[in-house]
Amino acid sequence: MTITIFTPTYNRAHLLPRLYESLCGQTNKDFEWLIVDDGSSDNTEEVVRDFSNEKVLDIRYIKKPNGGKHTAINIGAQEAKGEMFFIVDSDDTLIAEATDLITAEWSKVRDKGLCGMSFLRGAYVDGRLQSRKESMFPKDRFIGNFIDVKYNHGSSADNAEVWVTECLRRHPFNVYEGERFMSEGMVWIRLAKEHDMLFVNRIIYICEYLEGGLTNQGKKLRFLCPKGGIEGSLETMSEHFNMKMRIKQTLLYIVYSKFDKRGLFDLFKCQYKGLVALCLPAGYAIYYHWKRKYFGNE
Repeated sequence: MTITIFTPTYNRAHLLPRLYESLCGQTNKDFEWLIVDDGSSDNTEEVVRDFSNEKVLDIRYIKKPNGGKHTAINIGAQEAKGEMFFIVDSDDTLIAEATDLITAEWSKVRDKGLCGMSFLRGAYVDGRLQSRKESMFPKDRFIGNFIDVKYNHGSSADNAEVWVTECLRRHPFNVYEGERFMSEGMVWIRLAKEHDMLFVNRIIYICEYLEGGLTNQGKKLRFLCPKGGIEGSLETMSEHFNMKMRIKQTLLYIVYSKFDKRGLFDLFKCQYKGLVALCLPAGYAIYYHWKRKYFGNE
């Protein structure tokens, strides 16, 4: 089996039928749909059971205690049967040719030691499907590095990544007690430090961002999960990134450390002491500004 389409979900039973119809409409159905329910309190399990009873798709359902999307991905990567792992959120859909395109493109580069492929996300605007950020990759099809394309060269394309499952298994998300959010990009960066990937200028993933989703919870949620933020910033402070990005992430490292109640001495317990010293005054100022903005007198 080439593809595991993986859907982490939490109280999205009302949205899953639309994704299900999208998957039923795939021109290539040689994939499994693996759903990890992150502790939903709605009727998600019943809805998925009804899908399974129709016997149109190969569906597997796993329910776990609520711990955040990153913990669901960890379980999904371990349980996946597909060579490729494609995360499709419960509020999104795919174009009908998505699995065909993934299979065809991967067959051309399977032996090149890549960690995956990156297509594009899009949305319907005035009836037309177009890139959500109105941007494409610099070339139609090329092998490159995720860090260089996404960060160092400033691509604003909204990526739809399909990862090699075994690569994800080797790089699970760390889990911190009490923290239910961690940026997915942290693991993508770790993979990019070891492997390149294929970039394809083709929209295969259709987005719709909803109230209550991670996209809309923004900075406050990240500040409530500072240990994961610290880990992610340290990954992005490395020499793999240009200096603009390294300084930005150093500022965030200081901010997350303050939200984690780390003292000044602890801030310098990292390999980037010079960057921390350079950014310390501005980092403290940003922390106090955001603390007032998002938490007030809490």
